[in-house]
Amino acid sequence: MRDAIADYVTDAEAMLAVIGAPTRVGHSLGGVVAGVLAQSDSALVHAALMLDPAWYFGVPEEFAGTVYPQPTRLIRCDSTLGAAFPDNHAERIHGVKRCTDIVHYAGSDHFPQRTFAFAKRFRGDLERFLPDE
Repeated sequence: MRDAIADYVTDAEAMLAVIGAPTRVGHSLGGVVAGVLAQSDSALVHAALMLDPAWYFGVPEEFAGTVYPQPTRLIRCDSTLGAAFPDNHAERIHGVKRCTDIVHYAGSDHFPQRTFAFAKRFRGDLERFLPDE
């Protein structure tokens, strides 16, 4: 799986270079890619908002290497409703105290941005996290 993620990260880096401006939000697998990029020293990565990423794929040693030099927020959804980021992963990442912020959307499925009950909250969280440019 690591090789597949590395390919996605390489593709994202190439696209960011073509665009010439950073992107800061990734959902699900895109959240994993954003999380990996947020740990790099790329000039095109200023912050990362990861929306319900399938982050560690159950590989415990990944937690020890998680360091985010940029501002990072991870929005996790409700594990009882099909969230990709399990509850125990939030506990583990908080245990190493290296993720800036983890927000829990209790009662939300994997797509809070498309759910009427959470869309406004998500937009607000996104606007507060991303600075005006």
